[in-house]
Amino acid sequence: MAKITTFVGGRRCVLQSDASALYMEKICRLADQKIRQIKARQNGLGDDQIYLLALINELDQQQRERLEAGAQAGPTPQVAALTAENQLLKEKLTAYEARACLAEAFMQEYSGSNTRPKRKRSRKGGSPKARAKQTESRQEVALNSAAAVTDSDSGDPEHGQPYQLTFEDYLGERKN
Repeated sequence: MAKITTFVGGRRCVLQSDASALYMEKICRLADQKIRQIKARQNGLGDDQIYLLALINELDQQQRERLEAGAQAGPTPQVAALTAENQLLKEKLTAYEARACLAEAFMQEYSGSNTRPKRKRSRKGGSPKARAKQTESRQEVALNSAAAVTDSDSGDPEHGQPYQLTFEDYLGERKN
């Protein structure tokens, strides 16, 4: 631990620090220069005001230098990576939304003949568990009927079976 005695702004100072004595003397010389510059420009200010103004000016200069250095360096690698990942996720989400719209159109177009008109919900629908079972049952029927929809114009002539249209076929992604 270094201990030095020096003069800053005309006042004797005793300083103690973990830094080297040479480093502390250099910092004190810089502080003394700043204070003398302000005293030369600002006649009539008290010592406390001069010291405060020197401190504020130095901190302002350091902050501006940090901001300029940060602006020149650009975004950090982490920010750049997160920005790229965010863009990729947005593109995937858009693709999923488009696929969901196509799936909905597929279900409406190819399962329309197997659907029944919706009935108005009665107020005496039973218990919540019974309604949940009914909903599950309706969903299973809709899924089964959608899977069983066939295209009568095409088929498999070798086996005499009609061609089953799948969602991938609808999108043009049929795997042979």
